[in-house]
Amino acid sequence: MLSAAVFCCAYQEGKEGKKSKEQLEAEKKAILKQRIVPLSIDGMGQSDLADKAKELHKTIYRLEGEKYDLEKRFKTQQIDVSSCHNDCIYALKLHLNL
Repeated sequence: MLSAAVFCCAYQEGKEGKKSKEQLEAEKKAILKQRIVPLSIDGMGQSDLADKAKELHKTIYRLEGEKYDLEKRFKTQQIDVSSCHNDCIYALKLHLNL
């Protein structure tokens, strides 16, 4: 039981594998470059532009919903990790008191 508690606490507190801000920023830019599609509206008529606007609105609406779901899931996972961390500390304290 002790080895699991020690491993859990050490894993959460370890800093190995963390990326620098520059690396994260470079990865973010590369991902955005792949995902962002240029908007080509040259030569479109009014009805085509209206259709494109509706399409973009639907996309934004869908993405906002996905963002909300992911944020909610992230908060739940943060609570789970915090609870696990507290359980590890509790288990470690119990073992040390024996």
